[in-house]
Amino acid sequence: VLFGNHFFKRKPLVVGWLLFNVALLIFFGIFHQGGVIPSLAYVQHESNNDVATLGGIEIHADTGADVIYFKTFMPPRFLIAQPKNGQYPVTIHDP
Repeated sequence: VLFGNHFFKRKPLVVGWLLFNVALLIFFGIFHQGGVIPSLAYVQHESNNDVATLGGIEIHADTGADVIYFKTFMPPRFLIAQPKNGQYPVTIHDP
């Protein structure tokens, strides 16, 4: 729509544009932000154990734990799957 028919008539330009977008998708989608979802799965798993720990540090039921993500996309909080009155509350911060 933005380029019109002139853009799509030039096959090398279209192929280059597609390859560029696929390369950025792989970089930003997998390598750059690839640790957010596995880290949330780890937080969810560890905070639901009988003795909850994060990184070897015990989470106390009265204080909970704060997990900070810096310069990432907003982590999806629903992936830690904790009820509001969970046994070991975890708060996610994204400054």
